[in-house]
Amino acid sequence: MNMRGTSIRSTECVRMPAASAWPLASRMAVGLIFAALSLAAYAQDYPSKSIKIIVPYPPGAGTDTLARMTAEKLQSKWGQPVMVENRAGANGNIGAEAVFKSPPDGYTFLFSAPGPLVTSKS
Repeated sequence: MNMRGTSIRSTECVRMPAASAWPLASRMAVGLIFAALSLAAYAQDYPSKSIKIIVPYPPGAGTDTLARMTAEKLQSKWGQPVMVENRAGANGNIGAEAVFKSPPDGYTFLFSAPGPLVTSKS
């Protein structure tokens, strides 16, 4: 069916909407402006303090081992301390809750399997 509510036969041509009224150069200029603005936002000093990674499983588990390897790489890349904290219990919900209640400043990460994220109440 077309926009008028009548059916289109297979032999009829369907007209496509006209191309954008903006010329290509104008669209590229707008894109470059947005790219320049995003670079200014990217230049912020992050991280400026230590990072905490919360693992909602006991120490020595596979998730904990992977989180510690990731923390080591992040610490060498960022030059800031990256701490791994284990908060096991309640099938991962205790650690997930600790992250959700932390300040939303980007310095507390949750390193988890999908389970606590899918089954937790918000």
